[in-house]
Amino acid sequence: MRRWIIAFTAIGLAAGTAHAQEGRGKMFAKFDANADGQLDESEVTAMLKARAEKKGDPSLAEDKKVKRFIKRLDTDGNGTVSQAEMQAAAAAKQAAGGAEAE
Repeated sequence: MRRWIIAFTAIGLAAGTAHAQEGRGKMFAKFDANADGQLDESEVTAMLKARAEKKGDPSLAEDKKVKRFIKRLDTDGNGTVSQAEMQAAAAAKQAAGGAEAE
């Protein structure tokens, strides 16, 4: 019985992770206005403004936070954020206990 519980828990976690990745992919596509597979500063700004409105905190979309977001996620240094970079950041956030990124 214990093995079944562990197996179903693992399946549930995997399904939740897959669902979250799908949601992030749709979110990425929504803000990738020019469909180039990268979020530039204006696209990140739009994304963070939407997040700020949803959370009721306009400070989340401040220029300095946009720049910090890009700098933190842009691991290849090209000045934009790819979907792979966003997924890597989300996985790192989840591994660290889910603390919300600014």
